[in-house]
Amino acid sequence: MNDYSVFVNRGFTTVDEYDNISRYEENIASDAYREYRRKWAENPKKLILEEGPLHIDIDPTNFCNLKCKMCPRVVTKTHENEKLSYMDFDLFKDIVNQAKALRVPSIKFGILTEPLVHPQFVEMIQYVKKTGFEDIGVVTNATLLNEDLAKGLIEAGLVKINVSFDSPVKETYESIRIGASFEKTIANMKRLIEIRNNMNSPTPLLRVTMVKMKENKPERQLFYDLFKPFADRIAFLDYEEYDDALADSTVLDYEEFDNYACSELWLRLTIDSKGMVYPCCSGTIYRDFAWDFKRFGMKAIWQDKVEVLRDAFSNNTWKQIPMCKKCLSRIKSLSTLDDGKV
Repeated sequence: MNDYSVFVNRGFTTVDEYDNISRYEENIASDAYREYRRKWAENPKKLILEEGPLHIDIDPTNFCNLKCKMCPRVVTKTHENEKLSYMDFDLFKDIVNQAKALRVPSIKFGILTEPLVHPQFVEMIQYVKKTGFEDIGVVTNATLLNEDLAKGLIEAGLVKINVSFDSPVKETYESIRIGASFEKTIANMKRLIEIRNNMNSPTPLLRVTMVKMKENKPERQLFYDLFKPFADRIAFLDYEEYDDALADSTVLDYEEFDNYACSELWLRLTIDSKGMVYPCCSGTIYRDFAWDFKRFGMKAIWQDKVEVLRDAFSNNTWKQIPMCKKCLSRIKSLSTLDDGKV
């Protein structure tokens, strides 16, 4: 077998070598969870393909309540002319059931949208938990995370909540995450952790992430200091250069991988609110490859449809695919040379 350059979680970095999520994975998580995380780290590097993906990303709506200046849906105007829609609950259950049949261990909500907008979001978490998944997560801006919703998500069995929060300074934060309140969002996160601890629940685990941009570069230590007292993991994410003017120059300074293979094709599928399935998160932006879940089903998409892309990397013809050629996973940022933790 050829040696491939495959980075898992490329672009994510964490400050703490060992944090509360590390402790959870070591001391509380099930053996099945730990096996899933082992496969997550190792399978793509060995091009090992499981019967089903290790992870499913779901957008339960096509809407976001913020207009963050660096978000690809804003920069590329994705969803701009679409009417507000929510994923049908029967479609959602079908996705979850087929994922379970393929022994998928992990589901996360939120790609280019705000999952907490969905009026049945707590019920969605309940259904995923009841069906038996090891890792259940959400990526959110936390602006809608009120006390009732926080309690509902804890009781439903949410395992991880990943909050995107790009500055510890009110003026910078509100200039990036347009439509958000600095004080309210921090209060929402603190109250979530307070309720979780009062309920003696180990989850959900809170990860707070800053997207690294020029305007927040001087604030990174302050960001860490702000969230260290209550966040379970603090992470930094390389900015994807949809708009070069926003990006940290160190992120734009890069080299291309030799003999590169994309880890995403051995890890995950991404599904939007209408049930269109993409091979990765970039697929929801460029939409070069999209398959109708209702027509094909998860098994055929994972085992047959995505195989065309895997073959392109195995044969080193992937640069002929516009979506893959544009994607920053193809490069190694000189600011992030190691795999990140998620």
